[in-house]
Amino acid sequence: MLVVDYNGAEGAWSGAEIIGLLSKLGACASLAPNLDEGRRILSGGPIRCLTLRNWDASPAAVEFLTRSRSDFPALTIQVVGRDNEPAHIASAYDSGSDHFIRSDCSPQEMEARLRQILSGSTPSSTDVSVDDLQVWRDSRIAFRAGTPIQLSGKEMEILRYMVARKNQAVSRAELLEKVFGIAHDPGTNIVEVHIHRLRRKIDSGQSHKLLTTIRGTGYVLG
Repeated sequence: MLVVDYNGAEGAWSGAEIIGLLSKLGACASLAPNLDEGRRILSGGPIRCLTLRNWDASPAAVEFLTRSRSDFPALTIQVVGRDNEPAHIASAYDSGSDHFIRSDCSPQEMEARLRQILSGSTPSSTDVSVDDLQVWRDSRIAFRAGTPIQLSGKEMEILRYMVARKNQAVSRAELLEKVFGIAHDPGTNIVEVHIHRLRRKIDSGQSHKLLTTIRGTGYVLG
């Protein structure tokens, strides 16, 4: 795992503290003291997981995260917030993060989060399916008519949530709260953006469209 220590000593959960927890979990981790060094390390070798600490939704942080997601689509990304502003949480997901860890999380929660990300995944059996769409257990890969579809972590969370409620309308507010952890809408289009990406991936080129929008109600998978 690569830990990028954005903004140095400011904010909660220093890079050294996160590295310490990773060492406790037996993980091999590198610490980048700034965004430029983080880019250099990402470009130089296979990195499976990235943690960006002290997220404040600044232009530099947004550019780093967006570029990391674009250049390394299979990378698992989590950010540790500098604060817990809903707009900053939404911005992290908008920029490509799979997970957001609140600045006030306990050591036990941080350790559990890191353990979950480090656990890795190997598809073993079909978890759920809707029509010809299959979602594999512990994986970010789905299959549509036998063709593999690579999803981001948050796209997979949305898909799993909707598969569990197949043929039922799921509102934008429900997805915002249950999937993104944002109870009060800060005026973001984060749900629409992720639904658009998910629909493009699972329905593109298919005669039968599985993910539909019900105007004024929400979204239906089925």
